[in-house]
Amino acid sequence: MIAVLASMKREISAVAKLRCVENYPGGVRFVTTGVGREKVEASLAAMDEWEDKPSGIISLGYAAALQEGLEPGDLVISDSVTATGEEFCFESDPDLLAQVRSVTEGVQPGRSRIASSVTLHGVATSRAEKRLIAAMTSASIANMEDYWVARWAFERGIPYVSVRSVLDTLSQEVPEFISKLAGMKLPVQVMGVAIQGIVRPEKLESLVRLFKEDRIARRSLKEFGASFLSGGLSAHSYAAT
Repeated sequence: MIAVLASMKREISAVAKLRCVENYPGGVRFVTTGVGREKVEASLAAMDEWEDKPSGIISLGYAAALQEGLEPGDLVISDSVTATGEEFCFESDPDLLAQVRSVTEGVQPGRSRIASSVTLHGVATSRAEKRLIAAMTSASIANMEDYWVARWAFERGIPYVSVRSVLDTLSQEVPEFISKLAGMKLPVQVMGVAIQGIVRPEKLESLVRLFKEDRIARRSLKEFGASFLSGGLSAHSYAAT
């Protein structure tokens, strides 16, 4: 059995609904962890109670670009994961990474890439902040969950890899209040957008852009999931328990 983890339901909902999920050898379990370290670690603690240990773990979701050339919807496989304030670096399982890479190349020929990622304690909202993080870490993408999942998997000897779809680009400014909405259900997000549109009309354009990019990023995750679960790893040892 393979476990697919995402911080928000919207990141994996389309994948979980795919018909091919039922036919995946060994089975698939989807876990919505919540955003940030505290919620992720609570979800991982619950996974320790599972009867069957996963034979592989894939972190799936959005990421902020920290390098030029990454556009919304581009798929990035992390070969190594670091976190701000942490010294240790976790590397993805090489065999699982290679298998996932073959799937992303089929989904996005010439667009998908392998790169390092950094896990942050908050949302990187400004261009200046993203560039500073990139300079300090040499990472290509950022998110708020991968490091804690990778550490948990490493400590239990479970093969791990992360597949992220770029949401916002390096040059893109993300409204600061978006960090407060992270992980909320869509109706609450829509309400937040409406309030900001009334209070700060100049923010509405950037939010509309972000929601369009959300659809693009989700589509890439669904395409990856469809290819992966339709046989991308079906003959691989990670598919069976």
